[in-house]
Amino acid sequence: MAFFRGAPPPVRAGQPVCAGCGKEISGQYIQALNQNWHPQHFLCGGCKKPIGEDGFIEKNNLAYHRQCHLNLFAPRCFYCGKPMEGSFLKDIWGNEFCSFHGEELKQCAYCSRLVDGRRITGRATEGGLQCSFCRPTAVDTPKDAAPLYDEILRWAASRTIVIPAVPLQLTDLQTLRSYSSEPRGDRTFGTTRTRTTSTSGVIVEIKIEGIAILRGLPRILFGAVAAHEVGHAWLRAMGIDGLKPIEEEGFCELLGYSWLREADSPERAFYAERLANNTDPIYGNGFRHLRGLCGIHGLSGLLNHLKVHKRLPA
Repeated sequence: MAFFRGAPPPVRAGQPVCAGCGKEISGQYIQALNQNWHPQHFLCGGCKKPIGEDGFIEKNNLAYHRQCHLNLFAPRCFYCGKPMEGSFLKDIWGNEFCSFHGEELKQCAYCSRLVDGRRITGRATEGGLQCSFCRPTAVDTPKDAAPLYDEILRWAASRTIVIPAVPLQLTDLQTLRSYSSEPRGDRTFGTTRTRTTSTSGVIVEIKIEGIAILRGLPRILFGAVAAHEVGHAWLRAMGIDGLKPIEEEGFCELLGYSWLREADSPERAFYAERLANNTDPIYGNGFRHLRGLCGIHGLSGLLNHLKVHKRLPA
């Protein structure tokens, strides 16, 4: 942008004309955007105020104050809503955010979105901090859980995974951990309660007492956990008790994954991918082993082999 004082240099057609008002120019003027302007008529395309002598940013053949250009065209932080310039980050959901939020904000324990800021508020749950995206779908009461649990049972039955009437219990984390013989720390979301009767060291009965799931899980995660626990209940009901932990947990994770992949939604895809990429040597490696077997035999083939042979195919 060039500023001149006095008369502008001669132009072939005569006196130059202001591109803003269309009148001839005399005195101070501006040359910008390949045109001449009265200073008071060279306006920001955003705020419509004179640009002045501080420079401008051109976009679509219009001039903008730097701040106006930033406010109008810069990407905005998903969490605080402010325009961003320079480097910024993107979360696993594709939301762009100010880089400093990655250090100052905590993640939702369920969906990994950042918690706090202008748009996302948090709530502490026994499973960890929960964001406002997960909160509205939380399964907090038996009334919340019943229809979804019934949906999971119908889904399993359609694949010949039928279990006897097994009550569902929503519980707190301490109680849930007390039910499990192999506590999984903060990631304990569900367990299948059984009672074993033995005579002279020989198991004569395994009774399924119920399925317990942590209260407050987001709906989609609750469904995946319920499908997993239905897998445990089915194995007990079928008298299949000789699988290694990596095989049994892998089978149950396969059911959770299969339910998640039944429908297409960003939330289901997120939980399915997290399950598939789990680095846990039992749950993650077990799932990947069972998915490989499923790719060879199909889910129905796996189920039939388990029913007949009480073990997985080689």
